Amino acid sequence: MDTKEYAPEYTSKEKQVRVMSVGVLAVGVFGLYKFIAKPHLEGIASDPECYEIMGISGVEFVWNLIFFGYPFLMFVLTVVLMLPLGIRGFIEGQFPPRGVKVYKPTVIRRGALGVFFSAVHIVLPASAFGVTVWGHFQIDIMMALLSSQQSAVYTQSYKL
Repeated sequence: MDTKEYAPEYTSKEKQVRVMSVGVLAVGVFGLYKFIAKPHLEGIASDPECYEIMGISGVEFVWNLIFFGYPFLMFVLTVVLMLPLGIRGFIEGQFPPRGVKVYKPTVIRRGALGVFFSAVHIVLPASAFGVTVWGHFQIDIMMALLSSQQSAVYTQSYKL
């Protein structure tokens, strides 16, 4: 006798529409990256000293992208996709929350296990925010390290 309660599922038509729309969006983002962003980023990465983007040097732009840009993108994605589910599940004490449809048969977890899954959906955006804040403060440190290394290289190259 199966007494487990399952979350409502998407119909096959709804699954197709959602998967196709995400696929089209992914192909568009991939195309923009492949044909527009990647050539520019490769040029900047090969000679960052020769570029200036939005008033900052290419070197500083690369550090900003690595330590702030990518973590901030992850933060935004996790806040949009995970945080609402986590908060609703935490309030209701179950995961997935009431009214949330799923793609495959999913047992509704209640009690401590439901709160745990909801807490994970809250902790991941919070940790992404922490990495973003940490990375923001690392940029100046990395720029200072780079400038001291560059001055040593430049003084060595001029000693003939």
